[in-house]
Amino acid sequence: MKRSRKSTLKETHERLISILENMADAFVSLDRDWRYTYMNRRAGEISGRNPQEMIGKHIWTEFPEGIGQPFHLAYERAMREQCFISLEKYYPRMTNGSRTAFILRKRALQFSSATLQPARRPSRI
Repeated sequence: MKRSRKSTLKETHERLISILENMADAFVSLDRDWRYTYMNRRAGEISGRNPQEMIGKHIWTEFPEGIGQPFHLAYERAMREQCFISLEKYYPRMTNGSRTAFILRKRALQFSSATLQPARRPSRI
């Protein structure tokens, strides 16, 4: 029996959401107006926000303390130049700093972020 295209798309969508929700990294998608189109569970934990409630909200209205910081400048550059950017900087909302990769799509900025582990000191024998 052939499955309908709609059924296949729905299953694919559900599978992708499951992947995004179960990965260890934070993942966010913003549209060209800097509004959230998606935030996974981990991004919600890091930011202290409910991911569903962030949809449609403006990133710099929600996080005005980020304006002028390295992440803000990198987001602006990625959107303006339509380029991939990888950035490692400390951001106060993250406990140990973060590693962030930005991927610009035709009409949105998507990025994932992972908390960096602090450097380990060599153990003494």
